[in-house]
Amino acid sequence: MTHFCHKIVLIVLYTFSLLTPVFANVLPRPVFLFHGVGDNAGDFERHDLPFRPSFVDLLKSNGFAEDDIVNIPLFEDPYSRLWPFDIATISELLKQCEEHGHILNKSLTPILKQVDGVSSFIRKTIKRDPARFRNGYDLVCHSQGGVICTGLVAHMSDGNFHSLISLAGPQLGVYFGKLSSEISMEISKLLYTTHAQKCASLANLWHDPDPNHGFMKTDYLPKLLSGKKDLQQNFLRLKAYVLAISPQDGAVVPWESAVW
Repeated sequence: MTHFCHKIVLIVLYTFSLLTPVFANVLPRPVFLFHGVGDNAGDFERHDLPFRPSFVDLLKSNGFAEDDIVNIPLFEDPYSRLWPFDIATISELLKQCEEHGHILNKSLTPILKQVDGVSSFIRKTIKRDPARFRNGYDLVCHSQGGVICTGLVAHMSDGNFHSLISLAGPQLGVYFGKLSSEISMEISKLLYTTHAQKCASLANLWHDPDPNHGFMKTDYLPKLLSGKKDLQQNFLRLKAYVLAISPQDGAVVPWESAVW
């Protein structure tokens, strides 16, 4: 994550803490951090440049106690650049599913499975120290993690989330730029299958803009965006929902997907 994103997160966390009187004597709130595709909990501990502090270091230097920063160690891969995907890469990932029953890249676990896993982790974490979390907690989530955290807030009816900050999270799905209709259709044929949807988060997030290519066959986005009343009610309990993205992001295509 860039230093600019670090500053955005700190401003939001402090602004919404200071403007909420009930939290005045317990500042700052605990914050859960969740990484993106091809990454791990080190996402928030990595230094962009040698002379810049990591995001976790920045939180600590701004008053966050170490116990108030919970870096979620789930669905992790060694740090790598998995993008861009092409037909050959996607075919190889789906072949892994056939051979192993799952994709070897844990960060590509289907979205709803990650939502379930992260929600279970959060519940267990809170249960160990309920007093620390009694006044709520924040989420800061990067890339695909931003989508998972959006789903987490919507599906976790017992959550006490105060703020969600999504950093370059493709909330409306991903599409690999200016593809020809033929290539787009070929990718959609691979990803809009029951097998692919149960296998890979990429399939859940694939959003082909051509309605003839079957977007509604995806297993995740329509469920989140369908307007179900219970999901809406859970989501509306958030005090703040912050979406940050740059047109120069490069991984989220189109970049506007991150600011639905």
